[in-house]
Amino acid sequence: AASDVYKRQVFDHLGGMEDCGDAGDEYVFRETIPNERITEPDSVEILPLYVGNTAAAMQVTRTYTIPSGAVINPELTKGMVKKRRSDDISWIEVVSEIRLQKGDRQVYITTSFDNQQENHRLRTIFPTGMQVDHCYADGQFDVIEREIKVSPVWTNPSNCQHQCDFIALKDGDKGLIVSNRGLPEYEVIQEDNSIALTLLRAIDQIGDWGYFPTPEAQCKGPFTTQYAVAAFRPEEFHDACAAAHDFAGDVVFGRQLHDKAVPADKADRNFLELVDTKGVYCTAIKKAEENGDVVVRVYSVNEQPVNAVFRADDVFTSASKVRMDETMPEALDMLVRGEYAIERRMMLYA
Repeated sequence: AASDVYKRQVFDHLGGMEDCGDAGDEYVFRETIPNERITEPDSVEILPLYVGNTAAAMQVTRTYTIPSGAVINPELTKGMVKKRRSDDISWIEVVSEIRLQKGDRQVYITTSFDNQQENHRLRTIFPTGMQVDHCYADGQFDVIEREIKVSPVWTNPSNCQHQCDFIALKDGDKGLIVSNRGLPEYEVIQEDNSIALTLLRAIDQIGDWGYFPTPEAQCKGPFTTQYAVAAFRPEEFHDACAAAHDFAGDVVFGRQLHDKAVPADKADRNFLELVDTKGVYCTAIKKAEENGDVVVRVYSVNEQPVNAVFRADDVFTSASKVRMDETMPEALDMLVRGEYAIERRMMLYA
């Protein structure tokens, strides 16, 4: 269970494992038939690692008996899926290090395993207990509010979706956010709105337009995955998103060496600064495609419009708002010297 002692929120049974057969391809997950999902480990060992003034950690080792692969099911003559899980079995050991840090709302989890099985999917499950219709997935340029219920025209029972840094659910009282480092697939399970984070997919073909084998996509060998989970209040959503972004990417420091001396009055100045952010985040700073202008891409995680202020160095004489394709510039008014205001709101996708 994860408890937020500051907000009195409790989420039970977080971080369980689920293994199932995968008869899909590198594009789409399709479960083997009949469905055989394994969630109960054969054994569990819990070992305290350390307890200090600023951090604590424990190790949870779980061993599972799972089928070694998948075989053709002669009873399946129609549909996309033609496989069932094999009768021969093998074992997989899943080791998770769970870490807490003082003053940090996130619970950090590092899970390692050695995959020697084929045609299966391993993921970790986070029950939310929330009755909601939408989830919030981090994207390349925004946070996507996505419906949980599958479209009537979608025939695959699976509703796996793409994310960048996190997936979150929230209602009027509470929220749960699961962030990751390099784990792009999630699913919000429709029956109970649990968040499922895919740790591994082992498959044998690239697509469904013919059989093109990809043996390396069975992903055999040792793996280490990193993810985190945190509870939040709905009004703290932008703070939870910021913490998830911080976890997902390393901070990189660089220094540019040049011959020109920096004047003393500008030594503590920033080239470009985003102030009064209120949940507005920068995704890129780049040169424009057609000229030498500087393009700054931002998005907001707020459901209502908010104002953000850019503070630019003196090298900038003006600022404009442009589309993603860098066309149709619209001049921005200068608030004070070097400061410009923009209005942003969350983008909604049906």
